[in-house]
Amino acid sequence: MAYPPAATAVTVISSICRAASTVRAHMEHGALADYDLSWRAFNVMWALRPVGELDAQLLARQVGISKATLSGLLKTLEGHGFVGRCPHPDDRRRVIVHLLPAGRRAVDDLLPRYCREAAAVTSSWQDDERLELIELLQEVQLSAGGAGTEHGTSRGFPPRSS
Repeated sequence: MAYPPAATAVTVISSICRAASTVRAHMEHGALADYDLSWRAFNVMWALRPVGELDAQLLARQVGISKATLSGLLKTLEGHGFVGRCPHPDDRRRVIVHLLPAGRRAVDDLLPRYCREAAAVTSSWQDDERLELIELLQEVQLSAGGAGTEHGTSRGFPPRSS
């Protein structure tokens, strides 16, 4: 059955949302389960891993979440002993978030599992198909008014340093 263009667009967006929810749940119940971490909480820790600490506003942008969402995640991560917060040295209204040694160990332990799960989810695809999907999803993010965040200010995972 052929769909009219608008119906096809709605189906595409619905499929993207369902796929994202399914993958997040798969990762939370698989690779992240031993640490009882949500997808977003892991992303916060992963963003901090290469740099050790970040301004909370920048961290929220890098992870692709609002400052309010970050605040809730930080409370949870602090409870696990994974991150800490301290006032910004130049502006007491701002906060610096730092990854604690337990958080660093957790990321280092989780990342290989996370990568294995990601590889398993995409195992039926060829490398060129993965790259094409990345490009298509980046186009969707840009078309939606941003780069894939609650407020259109980030690219999701932070770029990894070489």
